[in-house]
Amino acid sequence: MSTRPFDTSTDVFRQVLTAMLSMGVSVRFRADGDSMKPTILSGDTIVVAAVDGAAVERGDIVVYRCGRRLLVHRVVGRIRAGDGSRLHLRGDGKCGVDAPVHRADVVARVVAVERGGRTVRLDGSLTRLRDRVRARMHRTTARLVARHRLARAA
Repeated sequence: MSTRPFDTSTDVFRQVLTAMLSMGVSVRFRADGDSMKPTILSGDTIVVAAVDGAAVERGDIVVYRCGRRLLVHRVVGRIRAGDGSRLHLRGDGKCGVDAPVHRADVVARVVAVERGGRTVRLDGSLTRLRDRVRARMHRTTARLVARHRLARAA
C-alpha cells in the first residue's frame, strides 16, 4: 500500500493544521520548496507546534499565513506599527525579506526537521541562540549589500 503526501497548499490542510495545533498536538508534514535551504530542504519532514505570536523571537522559524497560503520562514526582525507589532520574515535561501507580517498571522513554530533518518531539534536553547545569531547576520548582510549598491550607483 502506497501513501501519497498530503497537499499542504489546500484549504483542508490549513484547517486540519489549525485544528490539531489548537488541541496542543505537534504536526508533522513534508516541506515543499527551497526558500529555507539549507536549514529545510524540499522533501524534509518538519515538525511544528502551536505558538503565540507574541512569544516569537528573532531567529525562530515559523509557519505563517500569507493570503490563502501557509509559508515557513525565519523571523529576522520586528517592527512596531500603528496597528501592533509586525515581523520581518525571510527564507534562509532568499536575499530579501518578505512583506511585514502581523504576529497574529503566525500559526506555529518549527521545532524539528527530519531528514535522512535524523531528527534535528530546533527548539533547544543553543539552537535558538544560533538561529538568532544567523538572523542578525542575514540582516547585517542585507544592510551591507544595500550600502554597496548605493555606493556603486553614486
